[in-house]
Amino acid sequence: PYIPSAKPTAGGKYSYYELEKEIDKPSEVLPKLAHDFSSEILQWQNAYIILDFSGDLLLIDQHRAHQSVLYQKFLRKTQGNILSQQLLFPIEIDLNKNEFYKIEQSQQHWIALGFDVELNDDLLQIKAIPGDLKPEMVTPMLTDFLSAELENDEIVYDETLAKFMAKAAAIKKGTKLNQEELDHLVQQLFALEQFNYTPFGKRIYTSFSANDIKKWLD
Repeated sequence: PYIPSAKPTAGGKYSYYELEKEIDKPSEVLPKLAHDFSSEILQWQNAYIILDFSGDLLLIDQHRAHQSVLYQKFLRKTQGNILSQQLLFPIEIDLNKNEFYKIEQSQQHWIALGFDVELNDDLLQIKAIPGDLKPEMVTPMLTDFLSAELENDEIVYDETLAKFMAKAAAIKKGTKLNQEELDHLVQQLFALEQFNYTPFGKRIYTSFSANDIKKWLD
């Protein structure tokens, strides 16, 4: 596929995302893309993905790539039924007045994404979380959400929460991926309509031509 250099509009129509659980092989899921990657897909420093694409060298940030794939998946889930997992011990977080207001204003959207949240005075209790999250991911997500500067008149809560969920759940730098996982993540990324930038506006990859490299070495 053609990889545009300009920042496109956010969006996406695919929801393939699970590196470990996806049944179909990448070549079966996205046959039109599979033949375009002309060499083996490699991992570098357990943080970046390197591949030859149409004669250019692509360097992909694996965390940002997975974050973008998950973001589209979480957005789609707000439109249907979401499986939740009940927590044996609720997560409890003390809130100040501004934090309490943020959760109160967005409470129904948390529920729509699979959370069971309750507010009692200045205490937030989370009794269930989406099946796609691990309990240890919830506090970092909440911290990011509560510390973010949000303009109340312009907030689209489903998109905002999906961004922070994706950031918390995405594979981290330092995570070793096997060959199938690398192939699959690359296929998932370039199946998105928006694959240049993360939901937070960060670049996902950069590319180098043979001429670029030759100039650096001259």
